Amino acid sequence: MRKRKAVFSCNRFNTRTMKFILTLIFLLFFSFNIFSQDANWKKLAKDADDFYALGKYEEAAQNYLEAWKLKSAKTDFAYRAGECYFKLRDYHKAAQAFENVKDDLVNFPTAGLQYARCLKQNNQYDLAITQLNTYAKQYSGEDKT
Repeated sequence: MRKRKAVFSCNRFNTRTMKFILTLIFLLFFSFNIFSQDANWKKLAKDADDFYALGKYEEAAQNYLEAWKLKSAKTDFAYRAGECYFKLRDYHKAAQAFENVKDDLVNFPTAGLQYARCLKQNNQYDLAITQLNTYAKQYSGEDKT
């Protein structure tokens, strides 16, 4: 009796299968990671809004900053974090947050003013004066005299 040759080599079949399985696992993990980050910044923003409504400004600010790190196009998160830190009188962190939005007068018309106030509270008087003068030149709101 003659022995039949196997159509597929045992080692070759296992290598191909393992490569396929590992590739599939990698692709699934990568796609889930992308979707979880998208949902994660939304959850962080919602939690921050809830903390803000409860007056828990420290937790709100931290969540806003984390959401902003994940979704940097949403600059309102940086502004809200600055507001929270300003209410907590943590002017150093507030200045860091407001610095990212101080030039966006369309969406955040008072961010430049808040930034200058934070600098003043941090004893950075020269920089605060410069920022206030820049803000006064750029600001064109209805209440400007």
